[in-house]
Order: sequence, then structure tokens, then C-alpha cells
Amino acid sequence: MTNVQASIDRLLESEKYLHKLLDEQQYEQFLQQQETFGKQLKACIGSYTEEQLLAVIAPLKRLQESLDTLQQRAEVISIELKEKSLVLQRNKKKIKAYK
Repeated sequence: MTNVQASIDRLLESEKYLHKLLDEQQYEQFLQQQETFGKQLKACIGSYTEEQLLAVIAPLKRLQESLDTLQQRAEVISIELKEKSLVLQRNKKKIKAYK
């Protein structure tokens, strides 16, 4: 296994961990890890030549597909949380109005 493949494998594992954090509803930790993951991804892509990256294009495509899925899930959960927050705010206002 080359260094490029090892780096991509680590990124794939990090991506799986991000999914796990979403599943466990650990949103604050997800945001922190997402930022770290972005830095790791940029460092990985920036530290190898185009030829080296082309040699491992299949895992890179898998990573891209996984990241697209992760981003979609994060967006859906973000929307759901905003909706729940609005409902809670409305309920809080109703309770105050009844007092």
C-alpha cells in the first residue's frame, strides 16, 4: 500500500466516524471533527502530485461519494434541528401566553 492509499484510507475512516457522530446526535463534536477532517483532506490532496493521486483514483471517487452523502445527511439534520428549535420556541411562547 502506498502512502497515498494509506492517507485516503485514513480519510475514509474519518468520514465513517463523522457519520457515526451524526447517528449518535453528537452535533457539536461533529462540527469540530468536520473542520479537522477538512484540514486533513486539504493536506492530503496538497501533499501528493497529480500522478500519485491519479494512481489511486478509485478510492478518491469513493471518498467523494461518501463525502457527498455525509454532506446531504448533515444538511438534512441541520434543517430538522432548525425546525425543532422553531417548534420549541413557539411552544415556549404559548406557555408564556397561558401564564
